[in-house]
Amino acid sequence: MSGDQARPTRADTPERSDLGRQAGEVSGAIVRLFSRYAGRGPTKSRTTLDANLVAVVLENALTTAESTLVAAGEVEPVKAMRRKYHDAMREKMIEAVERIVDRKVVTLLSDIDPVANVAVEVFVLERDPERRLTATVDWASSS
Repeated sequence: MSGDQARPTRADTPERSDLGRQAGEVSGAIVRLFSRYAGRGPTKSRTTLDANLVAVVLENALTTAESTLVAAGEVEPVKAMRRKYHDAMREKMIEAVERIVDRKVVTLLSDIDPVANVAVEVFVLERDPERRLTATVDWASSS
């Protein structure tokens, strides 16, 4: 991930280090998909991996056109457009997460707060009682 900065937190064991790597890869993959589908990706992403959950928080996610609409009070059209992006990207996001974490995604939930310019993608994974570790990685665009 050239130019991407992934900083795993508490990577003090091999298992945590691997989870940190996976969290960084998930952040980068989701940001790249948004960039491809929306023309611009979020500049910050924070991914948390838990026993059966992958949560990705995306900051500064709006395009210039979307920001202009929000500033004019047109929040609902931005939400509607983002739902369309999500529908178009859904399978690609699921495929990326399943490949990176080597787990099946049961469902993907998504939402955006255009005023706060924050979006979230939550992947619920098939239960694995053996996994108990958690990792969180902050990712920031170099641009």
